[in-house]
Amino acid sequence: MKYKELLFFHIIIFICFCFIVMFMHIIFFLYKQFGIIGLKEKDFKISPIFNDLCKNIHFNNLDIYKDYYSNSSIKNIFDPSISSSINDIYQKIVKERWFKMINKPLNLDNPVTFNEKIQWLKLYNSIPIKTRLADKYLVREYVKNKIGKEYLIPLLGVYDKFEEINFGMLPDKFVIKCNHGSGYNIIVKDKSKLNLKDIQTKINNWMNINYPFVYGMELHYRDIEPKIIIEEFMDDGTGDLKDYKITCFNGKPELIWVDSDRFTNHKRNLYDLNWKQLPYKINSHYETFPSPEKPKNLKKLLKFASILSKNFIYVRVDFYIINQKIFFSEMTFASESGYGNIEPHNFDLYLGSLIKLPKLAYNIDIGEYYFLKNPFKTKLYLIYPNIMVVFSLIIWVIHYIYKKLKFSLR
Repeated sequence: MKYKELLFFHIIIFICFCFIVMFMHIIFFLYKQFGIIGLKEKDFKISPIFNDLCKNIHFNNLDIYKDYYSNSSIKNIFDPSISSSINDIYQKIVKERWFKMINKPLNLDNPVTFNEKIQWLKLYNSIPIKTRLADKYLVREYVKNKIGKEYLIPLLGVYDKFEEINFGMLPDKFVIKCNHGSGYNIIVKDKSKLNLKDIQTKINNWMNINYPFVYGMELHYRDIEPKIIIEEFMDDGTGDLKDYKITCFNGKPELIWVDSDRFTNHKRNLYDLNWKQLPYKINSHYETFPSPEKPKNLKKLLKFASILSKNFIYVRVDFYIINQKIFFSEMTFASESGYGNIEPHNFDLYLGSLIKLPKLAYNIDIGEYYFLKNPFKTKLYLIYPNIMVVFSLIIWVIHYIYKKLKFSLR
């Protein structure tokens, strides 16, 4: 009788356990379809993906909705049967572009190379602080607080519209930038030769572009409010202002790029932290050039990069050096947008090993973190035997106590 009772307890506990597991699966499925992982109707409504649902946000040369739901209307997107979240759509776009650029499928479930992990970070780690620091205007406040305003390029003006710029008040040389993307620069070396109409057309086009949707889906650029900034023209006297790019992982500098002739015949050298030139390439299209002398203030440069990159999984911090003085350039969270052909492949793997991906993904549309994978689906089979052992021990204890109580009550 004793063993029959024990067997009965085991069966009851096992059935309860199965019901609990099934219930957890159902809850997770509903959560995925209608909760944070799959956006609710209200989350679609607040998303700035759709022009007619938001104001004062410049979008969109890529109609994401029509790309994937071309036969649906905006109203139909609130139908619960449409289970893909906006993040799912982003993922489809990233995978398609990756295949087009790299000519092989993108592994987002287990990324190992530097470029694969950059794609993961673009999709699942475009956190608000990155948006602020990718903004070429707002980042100035961060740099000022971290290392000092004396390392900022002097700002001549910031504008919401081209028509606000008074060119008569500007010096003969300056640089015009838009703050919300990459490559939106106009270097002016002689103001008298400016064709203002052409510049206005170019800048107005830039101002109406939401940068991630026209190139690499770098989502941390998505919500930057576009502005025009004009900075002082910087010249180191050589006619070629070199760009010192410090690659950092979790606040630790690991690699230095030096870019030369960026607007004519772009070249790039790679160095270790001791200024030893490396035989590797990040973007093999760029040739190397005769190595410049080791900067006298290299230690200071690396220190600043470490300060500015603290607490970031990956970021590249760029500087200029003019007459031995350091000037901050920008912070880049997706170098080459994760498409640079890195050579050799082992170097790509090594850089990838330095990126430690977080356990939680970030949903940029509703501003919350979530688990990217179903932990029950992926790990239940690993923990099941241990759970059953624990349950068995609990059953033995319950049975023992039950028998003792039953005996004492007689």
